[in-house]
Amino acid sequence: MRIKFTASGFCSSVGNFAPGDIAIVSAEIGQHLIRDAQCAVSAEVVVAEPVAEPVAEPKPSRARK
Repeated sequence: MRIKFTASGFCSSVGNFAPGDIAIVSAEIGQHLIRDAQCAVSAEVVVAEPVAEPVAEPKPSRARK
């Protein structure tokens, strides 16, 4: 689990941390720091599937006079 710290502190599994620091920890430690200690938020990266953009049809060329 990837978390981003929102406060300064120390944890035996991570060491010193400050706001903005990112750590990859086990799910149990991550949930503890997010729910119980309230010093981090989840920073999981969600990869969205690419959306196919519609292809514009070419405009007809103007006839020259």
